[in-house]
Amino acid sequence: GTTVTLLIPRKATPRWHIERLDLASKKEVVIVEDQASIVNQWKLRLKNVAIHSFEGPSGFSLWLKGAPETPSRLYIVDYDFNDGTESTGLDFIERLKIQKSAILVTGHYDDVTIQRRCQELGCKLLPKEMIHSLPIA
Repeated sequence: GTTVTLLIPRKATPRWHIERLDLASKKEVVIVEDQASIVNQWKLRLKNVAIHSFEGPSGFSLWLKGAPETPSRLYIVDYDFNDGTESTGLDFIERLKIQKSAILVTGHYDDVTIQRRCQELGCKLLPKEMIHSLPIA
């Protein structure tokens, strides 16, 4: 007849955490990712929106000059660029001032420095291995 009660304090969800991808107000998604397999995963998941994908930041920057900014656009940006044009995806997001509409996707999601910088910028953070399981609304 022993009863054990555990009270675990609930910690507030960090602002950088993304629980689900809400596409209700988004008409297009821009993916900046240098791995074709990751881009393909996104394309399989995002079937009801226009998708523009770029292998690195240089191609995207050229495209953006001809495509005016719109609040109905979501940016999905890789953290590690292998083309040498940017230090990180976070630098890219900050330089273009797209943080309010951006999700940083990385395998380094548990790095406190990256989490802190996402929180400071106001962008969301998604672990790369959660692409296939992130709920989409």
